[in-house]
Amino acid sequence: MDIFQFFWSTLAWTATVAVLFPLNVPMAALAFRIWRETKETDVEGSELWIRSSVGSFGVAVVCAVFVALDYVLADLAEFPAGPIHIIAFAGFVAVACWVMFYVFSFEDYLQGVSLTIIYLFLPLIALFILNAMLGVLSESLRFWDPVVNLAKYCLKNPTP
Repeated sequence: MDIFQFFWSTLAWTATVAVLFPLNVPMAALAFRIWRETKETDVEGSELWIRSSVGSFGVAVVCAVFVALDYVLADLAEFPAGPIHIIAFAGFVAVACWVMFYVFSFEDYLQGVSLTIIYLFLPLIALFILNAMLGVLSESLRFWDPVVNLAKYCLKNPTP
């Protein structure tokens, strides 16, 4: 598998998880609880839900902006699609980490990185594995493929 194909698919899969704003609010709260483990925190109740909502919405907006930027550069400006997908994915992850860092008022950027990994990539891995396992049983059971194909429609295929 080509590195450009990998980042094209990774950006599409990540975009499908990141833009599910209303559904991701509980996931952001759960990611914060997982990240904090059993330690006491000053973020409880309604404040946690407000921060989770703002963080989830912020990550969804950032994802939409980077997918749109990818579309403009790769499709309209006709830059090579492969490197643009890598830059868009790296930029999206970096800004999403900053959004989580800022919204949850962390002391360190790496705390935002760890929360973003829990928030975005654990559900992404679970969806990917579940989709693949169901696809082994029957190709028609791959329930997430239409959503990923919708995201891939916005992203130019890096292979000519």
